[in-house]
Amino acid sequence: MGDDGSVDRVADRLIGSPSIYSHKQREPEQSVNFVTAHDGFTLNDLVSYDRKHNEANGEDNRDGADDNRSWNCGVEGPTDNSAIDTAAKRGR
Repeated sequence: MGDDGSVDRVADRLIGSPSIYSHKQREPEQSVNFVTAHDGFTLNDLVSYDRKHNEANGEDNRDGADDNRSWNCGVEGPTDNSAIDTAAKRGR
């Protein structure tokens, strides 16, 4: 399932990190929020895969970070299972 409280932390970051910045009288648009990089997982990858799958690029899966804090919701990769798809969309 993901770390306890991770859904709340992600939601907080997506709306501008008020838990971090509001006490400093800053507006949400004054924060910088980073979700993923081009050499890491996409946001969809974070709920679709437990581990990276970069075998096809000739790097023997050595490129990119291994610590993606991802969870595949019970199925590795794309799925037609509606329960898994719903869980992934909810972030759990």
